[in-house]
Amino acid sequence: VYTPLKRISSTNTLVGAIPGAIPPMIGWTAAGGAFDGGAWFLFTLLALWQLPHFVAINWLCREEYESAGYKMWSDGDVSGRRSGMLAAMFSIGLAVLPVWPWLAGWTPGWLGHVALAGGVLAGLLMAALAGRFMRDGERTSFRRLFLFTLLYLPLELGLLAIAWG
Repeated sequence: VYTPLKRISSTNTLVGAIPGAIPPMIGWTAAGGAFDGGAWFLFTLLALWQLPHFVAINWLCREEYESAGYKMWSDGDVSGRRSGMLAAMFSIGLAVLPVWPWLAGWTPGWLGHVALAGGVLAGLLMAALAGRFMRDGERTSFRRLFLFTLLYLPLELGLLAIAWG
């Protein structure tokens, strides 16, 4: 579904985030975790993270995607305003997501508070970087967003691994 959808609709990115998030969920379950809320949290984190990450890649390489005939969110978005807004919205979702394991009691104690604060701050920083790009449309701003998406995931997963009770 994902590959043929690239030439039909820009929703291919949303659809592609699903199979991209399934392998970590399988790994969670195979490592002895139940197919439970923790598995679904990991799936949600990976699916949601892929969106601002790919929005950044997509905008930076938009000419190549357009010449290949792919329908992408960045089509016609020369200013980057739409791409920046999408990345900011998904990043705000990432800023809210760390509340889930904290409320579920999976990240107890002071380390849980550190993971919560670190995850929220990292998501807000990503949203701020996306907002900066949305305002100025500079390639360097979007490159900063892209580089931060590369740092975000190991940072968030590291905080969760340390705090997970």
